[in-house]
Amino acid sequence: MTEKQHQFFLQKRSRRSKRLLKVGGPKALLAVVAAFSRTNSFGPDPATAKVLAEVEIHAEDARLKGYEATLKNRDEQNKRDDGFRRKRLNHETAIQIMVLIAALVGIGVGIFLYLKGKDLAGYILLASFILLSNAVGGKISMPRPPQ
Repeated sequence: MTEKQHQFFLQKRSRRSKRLLKVGGPKALLAVVAAFSRTNSFGPDPATAKVLAEVEIHAEDARLKGYEATLKNRDEQNKRDDGFRRKRLNHETAIQIMVLIAALVGIGVGIFLYLKGKDLAGYILLASFILLSNAVGGKISMPRPPQ
């Protein structure tokens, strides 16, 4: 084979590899190159090797961009979740403080009424102590009536 024929063969092969890359994607091109390299000890020509390297670089860049986008989305979701948890915690704290103040005021009113000799004082004290124990220690397990 003359040098001119050899150059024509390489150009034709390079055009085929580019066409194969457009039609079948990088996997098809890699399969053809792998099959060719098994039968030919010379390996792919420089133009095909360049195309293969560009395909691999493109795939790695796309994978890296996808991973960066995933991390960015995850960070944004974590920020939203953190803001939501912070608002809920502030809301729960405010409610607990209001319940605690109401319980302490109820205990004070109950003691005042008890000292005045009113019958209603016991009920107010009982309700205030139950409210205080719920606010401080969590929920009280009340016995259920038999069914």
